[in-house]
Amino acid sequence: TMHAHAQRLVRLCIAAVSPLRASPSLLRSFRAFGAPSLRSMSTSMETHKEEVASLFSTSLPRPHIDYRMLKERREEMVDNIRRRGVDVADVDEVIKLYDRTRRIKTEQNNLRNRRNDVAKELASISALGGEDGERKKEALIEEGKQLREKVAETEAELREVEELLLAEALTLPNFTHPAAPSGEVEVELRKWGGEKKFDFEPKHHLEIAEKLGLVNFEAAASSTGSKFVYFLGDGALLEMALVNFALAKVTSKGMTAVLGPDVARLGVVRACGFQPRSDAEQVYTVKDHDLALVGTAEIPLMALNMNKIVQKEELPIRLGGYGRCFRVEAGSAGLMEKGLYRMHQFSKVEMVSLVEPADSEEELLRLVSIQEEILQELELPYRVIDMPANDLGAPAARKIDIEGWMPSRGYGELTSASDCGDYQTRRLQSRYKYAKKDNRYLHSLNATACAVPRTILAILENHQTEDGRVRIPPSLSPFLGGRQYLSPLS
Repeated sequence: TMHAHAQRLVRLCIAAVSPLRASPSLLRSFRAFGAPSLRSMSTSMETHKEEVASLFSTSLPRPHIDYRMLKERREEMVDNIRRRGVDVADVDEVIKLYDRTRRIKTEQNNLRNRRNDVAKELASISALGGEDGERKKEALIEEGKQLREKVAETEAELREVEELLLAEALTLPNFTHPAAPSGEVEVELRKWGGEKKFDFEPKHHLEIAEKLGLVNFEAAASSTGSKFVYFLGDGALLEMALVNFALAKVTSKGMTAVLGPDVARLGVVRACGFQPRSDAEQVYTVKDHDLALVGTAEIPLMALNMNKIVQKEELPIRLGGYGRCFRVEAGSAGLMEKGLYRMHQFSKVEMVSLVEPADSEEELLRLVSIQEEILQELELPYRVIDMPANDLGAPAARKIDIEGWMPSRGYGELTSASDCGDYQTRRLQSRYKYAKKDNRYLHSLNATACAVPRTILAILENHQTEDGRVRIPPSLSPFLGGRQYLSPLS
């Protein structure tokens, strides 16, 4: 029933990755629900009402999903969902709703055709007089009235079913790229630099940072909360040096530097694959506003070309953006998580590319090569790993991570690069003019140039010296006034 579908939509909207628009009748269906039907959810009824309202109030472009393709590749998507471990997605429900929209459209066409026939019959019968003519005329007028009502009913039904269809389709992940590892374990592609060996007992980066006077976690915990930090003195200078170093590198590779907002509309956040207000929250949202603090500069960079059609000659579009990132989940307590590895707020330089579909694989490798160049110039040992399907975010078709060697914990993620195909661009309506009357969806890719706190962690632990100093890599030295070492406070 429609009530059952609407009940399902409440759950789906919380996990949806793009904005929806609702008809008034569908919103009335939401208001009709009582608390018992929502008790299995972790948030209150009022929270759900706010969530649904925020989804439907946006004026962002409507996503365009290729339902026919999903139906044709049904078996592949079923297997894809299984491999990724996505429990909310249901491609069969998408296909069922898609088929229903087609049936409604067929019914609409039949009703409209009959209404046109009635209009023609009325026109021809008008010339006839007499009692028979009047009876036929009245019957046709009544039939025309009923047809108008039925057309209006099917239009309302179609709007509602299309919203249900879109909500369901937006829970589906991207198709996994054939080159991604087929198993459940990442594949190591290569290593560089080797695991750093010391002829003394190396210190944890937190101990090093405190002795150098770089950080103050206690003050940040008092002012804001755990997993926040003040960078002080050389710590603040080191952060800005890494930002400027990374921006200089990406702009030297032909990327346009961007400083964008650190806040975005919820619909933009969802379109990029994040789930603001889901049961497993990823980002901070602004109460009573259709806004969220972004989890990555990728989000405003992608929004820069939202709802646009660019010329083929403008491609590729390559952007390098700096921003502050905000993440709700910052990991568990314990020595492994103490310090800079997981933070609620951190700085990052991000790369985003928009390319023709045929160029996305090559562009992914290009982005990874830039990441490797940055880490090599910082003299940080690393390994490159191809991530399996069960470790891919919803928008990623393929993801390549680079894990840096961190003596206190082993290898830990420093960068990530993802090929998202047209998953994000269909949701943001980012297209290019392939031919005169042929606009096609771009492919989007994103990659970390420098996640600052983790890079600082790796520098402190890999370049520490026995006398308590930290050596500054030569490539970074010019961004720190030519200094060669960070020294402990006297």
